[in-house]
Amino acid sequence: MCLAIYQPAGKQIPEGHLFEAFKNNPHGAGFMYFDEAGKVQTFRSMDFESFIDNYEKQWAMHGAMSPFGIHFRWATHGTTSIENVHPFKMNEQVAVLHNGVINCIIKDKKMSDTASFVRDYLGNLPRNWQDNEFLWEMVEDYCSGSKLVILTSDPDAEYSAYIVNENAGHWAEGVWYSNSSYSCAKPKSFVSYNSARLSAEVFEDEDTIKIQECMMCGEESVLDDICYTCESCQLCWMTEEECKCDGLTPSFHAMTAEQFNKFYNE
Repeated sequence: MCLAIYQPAGKQIPEGHLFEAFKNNPHGAGFMYFDEAGKVQTFRSMDFESFIDNYEKQWAMHGAMSPFGIHFRWATHGTTSIENVHPFKMNEQVAVLHNGVINCIIKDKKMSDTASFVRDYLGNLPRNWQDNEFLWEMVEDYCSGSKLVILTSDPDAEYSAYIVNENAGHWAEGVWYSNSSYSCAKPKSFVSYNSARLSAEVFEDEDTIKIQECMMCGEESVLDDICYTCESCQLCWMTEEECKCDGLTPSFHAMTAEQFNKFYNE
């Protein structure tokens, strides 16, 4: 899942949004901003209290003049440790945070896909690649389904902040969010892994039902856009508790166990 946020200078985010974001993505949080000298600074933490105390302190000092990039991690690759908490510094002038799963070669299995991508892929692109139309489109295509927020203090960069695949997220009250996991709204329920397995044994009926590989955890346990291993929705990357997809596309997605049983037995 994860959540990436771009907060333009002068904008505020309700603390409740940040609390919900950490509750739904509990594997670390961090932020990046420009200090009074215009240098990119980052902070990362494994607990919410440390994160919110430092975020509020730095926003009070720099928020009027500096944009902030904020990230809440939900681990899919690599260890659940501070080393894999976003943002990541590409160099002294550029920091990056990411939401999604990037299909890249991970040389060190302790590293996350994002850490590997920033170091081994983006780190090998030319300086200010984000201002080159061809390279920008190449990165957007390669990261299709993912979103990146980039801050740069390079004086030759066209902008100080960039959002890769911006249209895949949304703006609310002047702040950009990569998904809705900062919201406490309750989604519709859908059939759980156990009820699907016990009621219909759908994963054993491969002749009539096509099982796909999960883009989050990599297991072959996706039925109609829901992974019954990591319980993520393949449309919005949310878990069962936070998925808000309306299930208008056919089938099992967004059905209750009772509805699933009725549909399958018919």
